[in-house]
Amino acid sequence: MSNQNPTILIFMTRVDEIRFSQALSSHFPQIAFIDIGDWDTKTPLVKETLADCHNDTPQHSIWNKAILSTVEYSKNFIFRNESKNCYFGATVGPGLIQYIRSSKADYDDVCLRNGRLSSSYDPKSDPRTDSFVKETFKILKKGARRVYLVNRKTGKTEEKPEIHFFAWPDAADEYNGHNGKFLTNNSLAYFIAAPQ
Repeated sequence: MSNQNPTILIFMTRVDEIRFSQALSSHFPQIAFIDIGDWDTKTPLVKETLADCHNDTPQHSIWNKAILSTVEYSKNFIFRNESKNCYFGATVGPGLIQYIRSSKADYDDVCLRNGRLSSSYDPKSDPRTDSFVKETFKILKKGARRVYLVNRKTGKTEEKPEIHFFAWPDAADEYNGHNGKFLTNNSLAYFIAAPQ
């Protein structure tokens, strides 16, 4: 069986990142959050929550050490950048879920553009990662609200929620359509979340 690449599109603020990280930590005892960037040594830079990861690098990783040990990660998933004389780590692989954080939209700076969770693995040869990804997505959806496409000119909101988009509560409350603040995917797609 070939690799699967499950992806879920998310809207989160730093408050949401903390709460999501705490939910994951309470469910997975050996969870860690990798701050992806330029490392001085071949040792992964680990933080307590996704919110602690540097903002200037939008891509980070959720790491389940019960699946991928520190030794194995350092040996097989950390690479040297010769031009910068530093190291960087993989964001996908066994026991890893890539996290790209939400950010202000460059085409509308009062709106929040979605981030995502994504992974890449073969469920047949790596059932532990398959289970980890599915459970993580389940935790994310449980804490999230559904989002609905909205016409900014008319104010009309679609009746059916978007399939792949989810907003955590703080993002949903802050970017609720008031004062031009919306959730967005591109310059033609704006959303609001279901009320709590």
